Amino acid sequence: MYLRVTLRRNRDGSVAEYYQLAETRWDPAKRHPTAHIIHNFGRADAEQREGLLRLARSITRARNDGVEPPAELGAPGEKIELEWARPLGTVHVVRALWEDLGIGEILRGHQRRRGRRAPHELALFAMVANRLLEPLSKLACHEHWLPTRVYLPEAEPLTLDQLSSPSPSSASWPVKTVATRGPWTSTPG
Repeated sequence: MYLRVTLRRNRDGSVAEYYQLAETRWDPAKRHPTAHIIHNFGRADAEQREGLLRLARSITRARNDGVEPPAELGAPGEKIELEWARPLGTVHVVRALWEDLGIGEILRGHQRRRGRRAPHELALFAMVANRLLEPLSKLACHEHWLPTRVYLPEAEPLTLDQLSSPSPSSASWPVKTVATRGPWTSTPG
């Protein structure tokens, strides 16, 4: 069922709207769907609109076992304001690839062996994801990309210093280990 709005042009040139409750039914004789009017609400005006909103709230309340819909819900068609919205999928696909390739595990293991507690692996992941999805500088990654462009809550506490130098001695990172292990090799490294 749906609310059908029909327009009619009057002799004086004005346009009148009429509301009808309708449903689409299959007509086997004509072999196509046709609209059937269930109830004619009459001419649409401000009072009629308020009555339809009350009817919609009543139907919602009946469907929700007597629970009244929240007052914050506006009428259908009213403008809503978004507080924030960020893409959710792409950074998580990069995270899944990062883990499937074993990069995260290797870097976290290296951190544990060295006794480091700073989030070096997370900082490296954030920079790699940024370069893959929307290449920006480390400063822009920290000030713009992480807080406003992607949803990566675990990276919120990262500082600019951690992004600028994710490892005190980056030469000691296990680059060879990362390159020789993974699904692309036939033997474990």
